[in-house]
This record gives sequence, structure tokens and C-alpha cells, in this order.
Amino acid sequence: MKALLNILPSLLLFFCNLLIYTNASDENYALTYQYEIIETGTLSPEYQASRENRSAPVSIYVSENETKEKQLLVFKISLDIKNLPQLRVYHKMIFNIKYNDQELENIWIPNNETNRNFKLPNIPDDFHCNLMKCRIGFSSINNVETSMHNHGDVLPNDFIYISLEIANNKNRFQLGTITVPTYIHNLYAVICPSKNWVSEYGLLKYNPNNHFMIHFPDGITDSFDRHIKLMNPWNRGEDNFCLCGHLEQNFGPSLDIGYNYYQYYASEPTLFVDEYSLVFENNTLICEEWDIFSKNVVAFIISIPQYNFQSNRTTVHQLTKNSKFYSGEIIAIMVLEEMKGWYEENDGFNDKFEIQTYCNVPNFNANLRLRINDTLQLLTTIDDEIYGEIDSFTIDYKTIKNDIPADCILEHDKQVFPQFQDLYVKRFKTSLQIYDEDDKKYYDVEALKLLESNKKYKCSLIVPPNHPDVEELDFIKEYEFIVIGNKDLYNHTLQNSTENFTNDTNGNNLTNSTNNRSENTTKNIKLVIYISIGIFGCLIIIAVTGISIWIIKNKERSEKCKSKIRKLLPNSWKKRANRSSKK
Repeated sequence: MKALLNILPSLLLFFCNLLIYTNASDENYALTYQYEIIETGTLSPEYQASRENRSAPVSIYVSENETKEKQLLVFKISLDIKNLPQLRVYHKMIFNIKYNDQELENIWIPNNETNRNFKLPNIPDDFHCNLMKCRIGFSSINNVETSMHNHGDVLPNDFIYISLEIANNKNRFQLGTITVPTYIHNLYAVICPSKNWVSEYGLLKYNPNNHFMIHFPDGITDSFDRHIKLMNPWNRGEDNFCLCGHLEQNFGPSLDIGYNYYQYYASEPTLFVDEYSLVFENNTLICEEWDIFSKNVVAFIISIPQYNFQSNRTTVHQLTKNSKFYSGEIIAIMVLEEMKGWYEENDGFNDKFEIQTYCNVPNFNANLRLRINDTLQLLTTIDDEIYGEIDSFTIDYKTIKNDIPADCILEHDKQVFPQFQDLYVKRFKTSLQIYDEDDKKYYDVEALKLLESNKKYKCSLIVPPNHPDVEELDFIKEYEFIVIGNKDLYNHTLQNSTENFTNDTNGNNLTNSTNNRSENTTKNIKLVIYISIGIFGCLIIIAVTGISIWIIKNKERSEKCKSKIRKLLPNSWKKRANRSSKK
């Protein structure tokens, strides 16, 4: 075991405490400690650990079926910056455990990196303990007659325990500090303790935090007895802390274990730009010379907010076979041979592995296409009298329903891998727009019912004002077309899109006056229709009334005529009879 304790750069040390537990019945134990600068060997003064009285007994694990209650005596060690001999250097801590002013040598450290116990005399130089190697646990024999001499046997059920206790209100213990220059947007990996970091016999339990833990291919994990965690300095947060896990204490608060970020100023931060892009080769994807799906590398996908309107944070996730690629993303490659070499050289914490290989997701040429009800439409080129040679789309208005959506979608040329199917959906928004002849402008349309016959439309790209490559989007082609249909069957009105984009995120905002104009037009047309229906109804009523009156009058005239005829007929017969009698 290497005798190093790479504990903390002194500038960012938080107050922590090491607690030494032993039998309260014997108060002749004492603890002193020193700091030593690793590079120079300079020692700090010797400090005396303070004593604390605790009366509550604790259950100590002895074996699978046995526990033992012990009364505890507590010693505190304060890791205070004022006690350090020099700032911003690596230190090791030297402990000296004494009984009746005599230093103890027959002290055992359980569960080290070889999973076996070893004695203090087998460690070169003075006694000191790396938090990972020692697993935060000491064991010792409390019986002076048998254990304080070199020839005594070690009893399995007597232990002295060490625990961590925080001394400030952040409840945090830092394994180290990672320095990152401001102008580099790279990823880093750090070593985190494994779940067996602390002794199973101790008064602690360590729970790793698996978020951003790197998953290695089968067979590679055996090379690492500690966890490798990905650090993302782009989203440092308010406290600049990378969480490795949590340390649960029986006699203290839960501690967050991890690394602090420290960023030094180098230059103004710039957007990540890399000259390499993913290349299609032999039915796979190559980043520089590495197959990104090979077992020799671990790949990560970085999505930055400048190319992702769905998020305002930089996100990172590990590449899998089911991962999708989106325009503007960056692929980071961790070469496992380089990682292994760094891991073997890094005996403790407080170091970082910097990922060196990066590639951009390539952009393919793409065309904006009209989509109706999630189906791409085929357009026909015609020679129009007004617009000249232009694509056309024919609509059968008889079959249209109000809820059929109409929009535009980007269709790119290459689809070698299914992972590129939605290449542009996060980077760009699209818009279906109608051309207003009066304003000489385009306005958004969202429903098929709103498409007017013999009007010009355009599938356009909506680019946010803060987009970094707004002048270099020549790989995307917008296009215009007209709609052909039977306009007389229905009334179609211009309606502006309800989706307006704010100045800080999107372009093509519509004005309130345009909205009012569209609403007024619709209201006026409805009013004309209602008035026409009313007038038509009145005319029908008048016509029916006139016809009824005419029929009634004709009927009365007919009755009068019949009555006169009846009166005339008898008189004529009488005259004829008189004439006959005279003859």
C-alpha cells in the first residue's frame, strides 16, 4: 500500500472531523496528528486530538450472527486550513495513537485494497492512511496484557473505529478539486469510491451516486476497483460540486462525497468547434481513427443549447446502440487504453482524466417538404400565369376536415443509419406560410382548411436570433408552392398562426394589427352571410304571402262569376218560353 493521503487542496478544505472510538472505561488513549507536504517532506507541528464524552452504547458488528455493544470514547481531528504548513499542495496525514503516552504499533487496518488486514509496522515511515485505502476504519486490541505488545494475538471482536463528521453547515466532504480553464469546453473523468470504500465493520455506510457513472464494456470493468465518473464542467451549478455518493454516519449527519470545481480564467469562453466530423466508413461511424461503437472506446454525446431549442442546458449522455444523433451535437471519445494508463498511475483522488478526441455530427443536405396529417406530399411543377414556373399542390376541398394539420418538415438526403432519422428536429423549427399580396409578406398557417386556392405558400426555416451559424445554413433548402382547388365550394380566410416566437428564442413574430385585421375580415364575411340569409328569408316570406293573396282573390272572383251565371240562366229560359207561347 502506498503511503499517501491525497486528501484536499488546502484552499478548498471544508471542516471535517475524524472520530476515534474505543472503550470509555479506559481513558488512557490519546491521538496526535500531523500534516506532511508530499513533495518536500515538510511536517506541520503535532496537534492533539480533542476528547468528547459520549455515554450512549453502540452495536458493533462482529460476525454474521453476532453483534456486540460497546461504550465509545470520541476523539476529534479538525482538518482546518490554518493548521496546514503550505497552501495549494498535496498532503498526507500522519496519525499517532498512544496509550499511557506510549505509541502503539500493533494496530490493524481492516479491509484495505487487497481485502486483508495488515499491521502498522508493515507500513513504511510513519503511520498514515489514505481514505480510500483504509476504508475509514482502524481496528485495535484493547486488552493491554495481550495486545499492546508485538507478540499478542489479535481478538476479532475488539475494534477502534474512525468516522467522518462535518464541521460546517454544508455537510460535504471533498475528495479533491478539479481545475478547468474557462475557454475549454471539454469533458473530464474522475475516480469515485466504490461501494466497498468503507469497512463493513465500521460505523459508516457509503452509497454511490450512479448518475454519470461510466458504463464500460464487458471485461473492462474488472480493471477498475473504483468507479469512474464523468464530470461536465459546462453545468457546474451554483455550488460547483460533482457528487460521487453519500456517507451515512451513525453519530453524525450524512455527508456528500465528491469533487469541487475550480475554474481559472484563461480567456473568454467560446463555442466548441472541431475540425473533425463523423465519417461513414465500412458500415459504421468513425471519429478520427476510432469506431465509435467499438469496445476499445466509450463514446459520449454532448448537446449544447445553441443547437437545441428544447433545452437551455448542456446535456451529456453515454452513447448506446439506440442513441439518436441530432444536428449540432458533439461526439466525445474516451480511449480505454489511455484511461487504463491514467487509472494505474493515479493512486488516490484529486486528479482528472481529460477526454481528447471530439467530432461533430455531420449536416446533410435537406429540403423542406409539405406535410399533411403526418404524411409528406408530392408536388407537381406547373407554369402559372401569375407566379411562373412553381410547384403546385392540389386540394380536394370536399374531403377536408377542420382538424387536419398542415405543416413543413425537413427531409435530408442521406439516411445511412436510422440514428440520423430525426437529425434536425431539435435544432430548427419550420413554418408553413401564406403570401399576402397586399402586405407583400408571409404569415403562418397551421391547418389544411386554411389553405386558399391559387395562393402562394412557402415552407420556411425559423432560425433563432442567437443561432451561431445563421449565415451558414446553405445545406437547407426552402421552397415555394401554390395550392390548386375549387375555391367556390367554401369560403377560406387568412388566419395568422397562434404560435409566435419571442425575440430571445425565435424569429418571425407577427404584429397585433395583423391579428386584428384577420379577425375583422372573418367577422365581416360572417356578417355579410347572415344579412344575405336574412334578406333571402324575407323575400321568400313576401313571395309566399303575395301568392296566397292572389290565390284568395282569384277564388273570390270565380265565385262571383259563377253566381252571376246562375242568375242569368233562369232568366234566359223564361224569355224563350214566353216567345214560344206567343207563337
